[in-house]
Amino acid sequence: MVAAPTYLELQEGVIAQVGERAYHEELVPDLRRLVLAYIDVHDRCDGTIGKTFRPLGATKTGGKLFKVRLGVPGQGKSGGLRVLLALHCEDRECRVLLARWRRDASNRDEELAADRDW
Repeated sequence: MVAAPTYLELQEGVIAQVGERAYHEELVPDLRRLVLAYIDVHDRCDGTIGKTFRPLGATKTGGKLFKVRLGVPGQGKSGGLRVLLALHCEDRECRVLLARWRRDASNRDEELAADRDW
């Protein structure tokens, strides 16, 4: 079995998108736990977790695109992080395609995920 996404892989993906200064360290463990919990329950990537983890479409290689909403304590509704993930559940592989602070995100962030080749 291929290893699940590591803390470092997710951390690097989020930092690459939002920048080191805007990065909140507590979000990556939350994101990793959420991804692992999702894979454990939905081994075919075929479900949602409320409004927190929902599918958006497919990648060209058979993976799935997901929008993940993560709240930041004390930041209110507009202070959370929105992450677009490409996920291959069978292989337990995950890539951060896009990460934006809720206050900075447009409604079209999903369309910016042109990297559907992964």
